[in-house]
Amino acid sequence: MRSNHLVKEVKLREKDFERAIAMVGEVLEVIQKGFYPDTTKYKTRCVDCTYRNICV
Repeated sequence: MRSNHLVKEVKLREKDFERAIAMVGEVLEVIQKGFYPDTTKYKTRCVDCTYRNICV
């Protein structure tokens, strides 16, 4: 990770990889089944979301 001119190493743990795999699985499920997930309770996430106009 780089901030200004400082470079730091980011340590990744096994649970980070497990969560990433779970997220990919969720995305694939949406694509394969052709449905959109429920809206989020955090509306600030909707600002730059591609699906904000068609969310259920």
